[in-house]
Amino acid sequence: MQYTLHYHIVSIVYHHNSRVTAVTIVNESTGEVFVGKARRNPKDEMNASLGINLATLRAVRQAILQDLADDKNTIIDEGSCFDFDC
Repeated sequence: MQYTLHYHIVSIVYHHNSRVTAVTIVNESTGEVFVGKARRNPKDEMNASLGINLATLRAVRQAILQDLADDKNTIIDEGSCFDFDC
């Protein structure tokens, strides 16, 4: 089985006061929007690429989990049409 998720990044925002990087993505198949956040420890140096990568991965994880949950519900609701009724 191969799984593919197509998404694009809508925005990347860093809030200096809270040290939070937020990345917003859109699932191109469904149009759903997901936001991933990464908070920098005050003792650590600012590393934009690390914050962006971490926040992006968290948003993508949300998108994948939602996509898989939607697929699971489709199989449960319409499984007899797919010959899953054993």
